[in-house]
Amino acid sequence: MSRSHSSAAGPSSSLEQSLAEMLRKLRSPQILWPILLTVLTLALYGRTLSYQFINFDDDAHVYENPDVQSGLSLKGFFWAFEIHGPSQWHPLAWISHQLDWQLYGADPAGHHATNVLLHWVGVLLLFRAINQLFRSLSA
Repeated sequence: MSRSHSSAAGPSSSLEQSLAEMLRKLRSPQILWPILLTVLTLALYGRTLSYQFINFDDDAHVYENPDVQSGLSLKGFFWAFEIHGPSQWHPLAWISHQLDWQLYGADPAGHHATNVLLHWVGVLLLFRAINQLFRSLSA
């Protein structure tokens, strides 16, 4: 009887140890902070997925711009590196808009999803850079 009890306790305690180890790793700042930053980024920017285009500059930059609406192409790629308007040289933004239009067309949710993704990646990269900086300063 005690034999079956001890064999049942073996896998159970192994499972408990595994769960405890997983929880310990999750509490690590290297895991906890990126998870927290991901949740915050999605909470702040995720609601934009239901927004429409705005008339501030989305018309000129996206939905009324034939160079963006033609999608990503070699001609469009070179166009993106030209200066458009007074002091507007931002080729990566133009290329992103072209790719968004090619993928999502006139659906603003797709365009906003790309922006949420880019903000999220930027937040995690900034976290990593700051983390590395403070590690090197404390060494």
